[in-house]
Amino acid sequence: MRRKRPFTRAERIGSLMHEEVARIVECELRSNLAQHVQVTGATLSGDLTQLKVHWIMREGDVYEAAGVMLDKAASFVGRALRDTFQMRKTPRVVFRYDAERERLKRVRELLDAQGLGPTDGPEPAATTADADLT
Repeated sequence: MRRKRPFTRAERIGSLMHEEVARIVECELRSNLAQHVQVTGATLSGDLTQLKVHWIMREGDVYEAAGVMLDKAASFVGRALRDTFQMRKTPRVVFRYDAERERLKRVRELLDAQGLGPTDGPEPAATTADADLT
């Protein structure tokens, strides 16, 4: 029987950073656009120097403006993470628009509008990707 790979330190810290970045974007950024941004994931590099943050828009179509706002806030978010996690070096935060998650969200909306959503028929097994969207 094959053993599961244990989580690495970077994965554990990245998971905590994902939650903290979501809180920072929601509560600490002063831009009105930040209220419409949803952080969907974060991946921390193995050497803990770069954090890729994936995001989508909850509502609205101002992706470009939100992307510019997040790029400007990246250094603030990095410093906040360094202080929160008491790190020696500030991680470089890079925000990436999560187009795949947005497409999945749109497909679900279309299926629900046609009455073909998960309520019609047997319930599919939940995955971790499904849990992030609810």
